[in-house]
Amino acid sequence: KMQTPGYWSQRLCLEALYGVHSADTNFTDIEDLAAIGQNELLSYKQKNLVGRNATVFISGDYDHKTLSLLDNCFSQLKPSETRTGVATYTPPINQTELIKRHLPHSNQISLCMAKHINRVSHLDFPKLSLLNLFLGGCFGSRLMQDLREEKGLTYGIGSNISLSGNGHTWMITGEMNGDNADITRDSIREILIGLWKNPPKGDELEKAKRY
Repeated sequence: KMQTPGYWSQRLCLEALYGVHSADTNFTDIEDLAAIGQNELLSYKQKNLVGRNATVFISGDYDHKTLSLLDNCFSQLKPSETRTGVATYTPPINQTELIKRHLPHSNQISLCMAKHINRVSHLDFPKLSLLNLFLGGCFGSRLMQDLREEKGLTYGIGSNISLSGNGHTWMITGEMNGDNADITRDSIREILIGLWKNPPKGDELEKAKRY
């Protein structure tokens, strides 16, 4: 994977957004994996995998000895520290920075754009999902219709929303010929502005609802 444009476009994009050592990047290096030993795993377990207001359900043929063993086991877990307030997110660098990485023997470009979205409630998340559907969440989305079907700039492009530590990550990814990278990036910005200035209505809105 580390030899492919798709890997590096997403890795560099998320590292710029969240920081190199953030769990939200979901990437690491081979030497880091090789360096993990038992002590590191135990240290992580003691720091992060502690009792967190768990409710334990027990069923089946159990006796007093079994309950005592379980009680002793859970009593060894230290309760997690009480957390108050709302976690804040501060981007490590300018989010509009353009990052490029050259890969030898590759004529294909993998483009990745990402933005952090503050956590939304479970009642509002369907609205965010519907907005993503219009942008690039299905084959008939604006990204696919404009960039692939009408202009022929990309082999495929889309957008998705995933969970992050303090909210959500909204990401656009696409593959294209190197000569089309700049015009594709500019066209994406125009689509984003158009989605704001000309929100979906009529057939586009009804089609997305049915989808």
